[in-house]
Amino acid sequence: MANTSGLVKRIEELEREREFYKFLSDLDKKFMLSINDIGGLLSEIMYGSEKITGAESSSLMLVDELTNELYFEVVHGEHAEDIKNIRLKLGEGIVGKVAQGGEPYLTNNSSENGYHIPRIDDITGYIPKSILAVPLNYRGNVIGVLEVLDSKKEFTQKHQEMLMTLTEHASIGIVNTKSYSEDPLTGLYNRRYFGAKLDEELIRANRFKYPLSLAMWDIDFFKKVNDRFGHLEGDNVLRLMGSLIKNSVREFDVPARYGGEEFATLFVKANAQEAFNVCDRIREKVGGYNFGLTSKKTDKPYKITISTGIASFLPGFNKYNSKDLINDADKKLYEAKEGGRNKVIC
Repeated sequence: MANTSGLVKRIEELEREREFYKFLSDLDKKFMLSINDIGGLLSEIMYGSEKITGAESSSLMLVDELTNELYFEVVHGEHAEDIKNIRLKLGEGIVGKVAQGGEPYLTNNSSENGYHIPRIDDITGYIPKSILAVPLNYRGNVIGVLEVLDSKKEFTQKHQEMLMTLTEHASIGIVNTKSYSEDPLTGLYNRRYFGAKLDEELIRANRFKYPLSLAMWDIDFFKKVNDRFGHLEGDNVLRLMGSLIKNSVREFDVPARYGGEEFATLFVKANAQEAFNVCDRIREKVGGYNFGLTSKKTDKPYKITISTGIASFLPGFNKYNSKDLINDADKKLYEAKEGGRNKVIC
């Protein structure tokens, strides 16, 4: 009986491994088809990690090369919205240690490891029993960390091995997709990807009868920033602006650098008023933000402001195509700038 039991167990293990490698093969094919869909690609990676481990929570953090910090690209779990805007330093917590050292970390007794991060734990109130974090390596560099957590179950070395194999495949897909879809300076989507998503979301909005809003914003008098402080500081303003925008919109919205100092965001399932509310909060946040520039005349922080135009698609009320929506938002942006700047027009 013991031999039979062991044989059955081994057959079950082989079947799970067969399913896993089939999943990897399918994943590689999806990576090739998802070259312009970073969201879809990341969803597949997260699905794979949860399928492998049965974890109740998971996250994927990527390294911001400009600040040497980790930011949440995807978070799954009960407190996802509460922590998605938190950034970690390399070496901070388990994820930071993995990113810094490039080696996986597994514990089934996390209360004794001393790597908890109080500013996250205080928000979530969640102390997992088991944590497994593995690096995403690309050409010798750590580009991110995949982490799974659970309050009851234990992770195994086999889970770690399978996640490491998953991240080997995932790293290549992420780098290829980001090079296609991401603006390298701000970390937002680029204009090419944004145009493709706008076409796609307009088709969905028409089909499923939900609103869609497009915001176009421009940094006021940005040429003066470059002239006074130089292009390196100007680039830093653009990068910080990208972070402000990205951290102020929802995970399924589409923020992009449209060109130069102009940005755009597609607000999915949001009417004009809802988009206005978000954009006005961003306008206020930008106006009060210290971009690290000092006015020579006043010796005080140099203030940056933005102007914003919003156009909305409403099923049954207008028949926008992508070009119409962009043109309408651009006209509203022009009105905002002509009307004194530092305002939102919709």
